[in-house]
Amino acid sequence: MRLYKGERVPIRILNPEERQRLFDASPEPLRHILVMALKTGMRKGEILSLKWQDVNLEHMTISVAHTKSNKLRNVPIHPELARVLQVLPRISEYVFCSSRGRKWGYNELARTAFEKARKRAGLQELTFHALRHNFASELVAKGADLRTV
Repeated sequence: MRLYKGERVPIRILNPEERQRLFDASPEPLRHILVMALKTGMRKGEILSLKWQDVNLEHMTISVAHTKSNKLRNVPIHPELARVLQVLPRISEYVFCSSRGRKWGYNELARTAFEKARKRAGLQELTFHALRHNFASELVAKGADLRTV
């Protein structure tokens, strides 16, 4: 049996005004996650699984161990992201956690809060994964070659 392939929707790239609207419509914990997604291109699962032991602010790198391909990847830390990481409380082994130190789940903050913020910002057809594409598009626009991206 062949499965129906849904209609392909073009990837949504945010312009600076839309990005600001999304940030303004987001609660603080989500804003931190958005900065991580937009400045690293990391996947939602990689961000939510990130532990402090994988963040090296001295060398400005993040070691991503739980990747889709199961390969260790080092991601540079953008200065804007470094400022966010420096102010986050270290109450858990996880970088992004609740005030009680519990790891955020997919459906809690990163999905439910993202959907609410997206709607409040008036952004149609924007998925969290599109932030990864946004990151890649910005790199290409700044002159990075596709192999690097």
